[in-house]
Amino acid sequence: LYLGLYENQLSGPIPVELGSLANLQFLVLHDNQLNGLIPAELGNLANLEDLILYENQLSGLIPVELGNLANLQVLALYENQLSGPIPPELGSLDNLLYLGLHMNHLTGPIPAELGNLTHLQFLALHDNLLSGPIPAELGNLANLQSLGLNGNNLSGCIPSDLRYIAENDFSDLGLSFCGDFSGPDLVVRFPAVTDDSPSKGSPFTLSATVGNLGGGGSPATTLRYYRSTDATITTSDTEVGTDAVGPLAAAATSTELILLTAPSTAGTYFYGACVDAVPEESDTTNNCSSSVQVDVE
Repeated sequence: LYLGLYENQLSGPIPVELGSLANLQFLVLHDNQLNGLIPAELGNLANLEDLILYENQLSGLIPVELGNLANLQVLALYENQLSGPIPPELGSLDNLLYLGLHMNHLTGPIPAELGNLTHLQFLALHDNLLSGPIPAELGNLANLQSLGLNGNNLSGCIPSDLRYIAENDFSDLGLSFCGDFSGPDLVVRFPAVTDDSPSKGSPFTLSATVGNLGGGGSPATTLRYYRSTDATITTSDTEVGTDAVGPLAAAATSTELILLTAPSTAGTYFYGACVDAVPEESDTTNNCSSSVQVDVE
């Protein structure tokens, strides 16, 4: 299930035979002196969750076959000598949480398909030779908390939906936000609970982050918390509480939380939040968060 040979002085290529370890879940070979290509055969490891190869001397293309690793959560290939394009096939890794491709020699555009990685929390593409625009599809990454793009040859503008990302290097890109406007645009991101399997009637905390994607400040408003029987949070769901949100400058965020009580009936519920629209808001279709599942026992 686990093969860890990291932080040694191993040299030579990664054996293609590792692609035959059908039950392998974790392959950790970082901080060695491995060279040559990443074997395409690693794409056969259907149960692999972590592929960690950073800080070696690997070269050549990123195999498109890595897009077959449906259970992969961590793909760390940074600080190698990889070249060529980022395979669009990586956009098929539905469970990916971390994608680190920085400090290589990757070229070409950022694939729009990366916008399909809805669970992704960390995306590092900085210090490569990437070119072209930043895909608007990256704005679909509602769970993204860190984005590194600096040290490339990117052009155009920064999609406005990326303003909310807590850790970013936008100030180093020399690019403005797309369709920059003077009004506010509120969104709600990162719903989270302290206990996703509480007992009936027990307390838990729900939190969410309100961000202002607009170019102008937002006045104070109200964040409303909801419980739903499905994964889509709307203002038609059951309201379970409110929080006051103070004024937000452009690109500012505010994390709010509320103490709730689990329903008295066991079952699966979904929680999230919506922020009340403010005057002159440019887009009110994005004022509700995604949901977090809570299984009451």
